[in-house]
Amino acid sequence: MESLLSNLLTNWLSFLIVFFLLFTVIAYLLDRDKVGDMYLGILRVIYSLFYSPIIFLKKSILNLANFGRKGEKEYIPSKQFLLQKIVLFLETILVIISISFLVSGIIIGWNSFLPPLELRTARNNTEASLEDTKDKMGKISLTYQNLNKYWDSKKDSLISSRIGVNKDKLKKLEAKNKNLSQKFNNDTEINETYNIIKDYLDRNDYSSSLGGYENIKDQVISHVDGLSIGQNKINELKNYAENWYKIKAINYELGSFSEEDLRNEIQPNYREIEINYDRFSEHIANLESDLIYYNENIKYDILSLIKSIIISTLTAFLYIWIIGLMIEAINLSIDIANNVRIIREKKDPNTEK
Repeated sequence: MESLLSNLLTNWLSFLIVFFLLFTVIAYLLDRDKVGDMYLGILRVIYSLFYSPIIFLKKSILNLANFGRKGEKEYIPSKQFLLQKIVLFLETILVIISISFLVSGIIIGWNSFLPPLELRTARNNTEASLEDTKDKMGKISLTYQNLNKYWDSKKDSLISSRIGVNKDKLKKLEAKNKNLSQKFNNDTEINETYNIIKDYLDRNDYSSSLGGYENIKDQVISHVDGLSIGQNKINELKNYAENWYKIKAINYELGSFSEEDLRNEIQPNYREIEINYDRFSEHIANLESDLIYYNENIKYDILSLIKSIIISTLTAFLYIWIIGLMIEAINLSIDIANNVRIIREKKDPNTEK
């Protein structure tokens, strides 16, 4: 038997061709005028396998509706009262369970038709996050663009102006210290002190940091404060040290000057806005990439839906066939019992009813 089934499955096309050819020949030999009817009969028998359960289900539902309307009236006089109740109970089970098969098939099919819940949830969360990030991006985008537009149009003049201002300050400070230097050289009282201070400043002319210059200036001022000379001359020496420090500070700034530092000074909030703008841009790109991935992997499986509905329908039909045959067998026994009773009553009218 297994080898026969295996052979049929392997050569199903050849089997069908030979079967229909042989069947046609046999049908033609038996009744040549009804070959078409024989084929139609086979198709109707196969078709009835599917519509017969529907008719039986309809009859069962109508029987339940009739019982709901009339109640026990038709069953109480019967001598097969309990058997008829069993039939009614089986019809109830048949209706409930067969429809339940269809409902479960639709639900299972619908769940298999939909993409996995975690993918749909992830896509919805990604869409919400993308919309929220774009809103945040829109709020800072205009400010970011305006800051860039202003800087691109003004940076050359701003840089030139800043350098020019520092050079002007530098010239004025150098002129002040030159005048003070001439004055100190002509003053015998502080000439020697000035030369000591100048020599000390010249020897420390190349400090590695602005803090180093400030420390040198503070030492000179501290030294000058301890001198026994007039206050005006002390102040002038201190001014000379202060100007020296300011000259070094300006030179230090010019030497380490950068466009970024100037921009941070003029647009103090630009860096924070730029960081947020770049972060939002990168986040939006990642979210859009994730969304593309989810959309590519989220697919609706219509074949699974159809398959589930077909399987549940066939299962319901098979169930109706099995339970329906049981119901009809019980009905047959009831009919036989009724017919026997009727025959006995006809033979012997005095038989107890």
